[in-house]
Amino acid sequence: MSRARENGFTLLEVLVAVAVLAIAMTAITQSLSNSTRNLGHLQQRNYATQVAINVLEKSYAGRLSQSRGEAELGHRNWYWTLERERLRVPALGERAGDLTQLTVNVYADENRRRLLASLNGVEP
Repeated sequence: MSRARENGFTLLEVLVAVAVLAIAMTAITQSLSNSTRNLGHLQQRNYATQVAINVLEKSYAGRLSQSRGEAELGHRNWYWTLERERLRVPALGERAGDLTQLTVNVYADENRRRLLASLNGVEP
């Protein structure tokens, strides 16, 4: 073998290495893109859950009279609904047998089509 052959790579070896590297970089880029998209969605759900918690807390404190509303959090508006349903729990006896189940739904759009969070609570 000649000395030049021992000191370097052939053009074919370099092309194969570049092709493998390109495939790996494409997979890494797609993975990062998906992670970034998921992070944005998780951030929206986190904000929506916080809005739902705030609505429940206001309801518990008696500072909430409407069943629909809008809240601002994270530099955007969130749209929520509050549903109340009377529950009869015979196991709790006569005095504590009536409870109200609260369900807060938080939406990303004003038409309330894109549900991001739903939270349940109970008040006596």
